[in-house]
Amino acid sequence: MKIIEINNAIKLCYFTVTEGIYDSSVDATYIIHLLGNIERTNNILFQLQKFKPTKKIYILLNKGFKYKENIDNSAQDLVDCNLSIFRHANSQNYNNILVLEDDFIWLSNDVKDINYFCNLHKNKEFLFYLGTLPFVFYPYNFTIYKGVINIMTHSIIYSAKARNKVLEYPEKINDIDLYLALNQFNKYFYYYTICGQTYSKTENSKTWFVYKTPLYDLFFDVVYFFKADVYPAQFFLFWFVSIIIIFIIICCIIILMLCNPETFYYIMIKKLFKVRCCYCYYYSL
Repeated sequence: MKIIEINNAIKLCYFTVTEGIYDSSVDATYIIHLLGNIERTNNILFQLQKFKPTKKIYILLNKGFKYKENIDNSAQDLVDCNLSIFRHANSQNYNNILVLEDDFIWLSNDVKDINYFCNLHKNKEFLFYLGTLPFVFYPYNFTIYKGVINIMTHSIIYSAKARNKVLEYPEKINDIDLYLALNQFNKYFYYYTICGQTYSKTENSKTWFVYKTPLYDLFFDVVYFFKADVYPAQFFLFWFVSIIIIFIIICCIIILMLCNPETFYYIMIKKLFKVRCCYCYYYSL
């Protein structure tokens, strides 16, 4: 075991294991960990007993944003941790790396298709999410989807070119999750969750743009209903199926508009007319 000091607030704890399930496609694993959180420390140790991702493993020991200059919240702190990892990986000439957050949960060791994909694209710019919540996506092949807009940064494989793109303008990044969702276009994910994350209200969740809105509470109501704070795979399945159903409904509406616009507009006008009549009748009483 070796301790590498990055700065006053960040250190890397480096160690090796005999073998990792992603050794054929990923050079090293980095795990972001906030010091002082014993529950997350125990989670890291437990998850590494289940599966070792790679032979080379670094645990980033982070003191937190209160010990850093010009960083005001946990979202910016997470950005700083990721940028530190990218710079260190580049200094070691690593190609593909896996970055995990300390609440990650291994759900599967199905790696054949992922290892093949990462090796095939190792000289290209890509991100491969081992767990995500997709909003807009389409199939890449039978087992892998390409994400247009998707979120969650708890378990991502980054190619060297993808890291370098992020490092071009680090001052523009205030939220790593939002930045990757909107600025990275070569994002991929598996058809089911390989590595999940507990969904719970944390300091970082208070930096979400939906915080203090009904959407924030609604999200966690759904999370707790599906017990996704304990079983994250269930929530991904619900989310994935819901997005597909919404997409199918939208496609059906578009097809109806294109193939039989008169029928479509007749239905819509009729419904609007009914609503208006009910409204007028109510206020006439």
